[in-house]
Amino acid sequence: MPETNTGEDVAQQPPAKAPTKPNSEIIRRKTVSVGFGWRVGLFYAALFLIYGVQIPFMPVWLDWRGVSAREIAFVSAAPFFLRVIVSPGLAMIADRRGSHRLMILGLASVALVTAIALSQTVAHHIVVSASIVLAIAMMSMMPLTETIAVQ
Repeated sequence: MPETNTGEDVAQQPPAKAPTKPNSEIIRRKTVSVGFGWRVGLFYAALFLIYGVQIPFMPVWLDWRGVSAREIAFVSAAPFFLRVIVSPGLAMIADRRGSHRLMILGLASVALVTAIALSQTVAHHIVVSASIVLAIAMMSMMPLTETIAVQ
């Protein structure tokens, strides 16, 4: 008659070791995460440097360009109200496509082109509308960057 396994011999065996990763893979993963942290940190520093210059000096520049106080108030406030609609829409598109990085690059390109156009424009209504587009593009980058940073 064959012997039955009572389970005692299984309990006496040493536990199986979990497969270990080679040291080179562990080092590479740490290097990638440190590099990623630096890149995200530098990107945040660049964004906040731009915000730190744009927010206090944009109204002064608009005043110098001949924009009235009422229009400066509109240009300063409109992006915050439009951001409620635009930023979630852009984030939804980026989520569905899985392309947060491309969306940030697109918004940065829009901001750059708008800033260059804004510096060369003398038409009053174009200055006002381009200022709003610039502010929305700049403000919409932050939530997308946060999404990348926490992933």
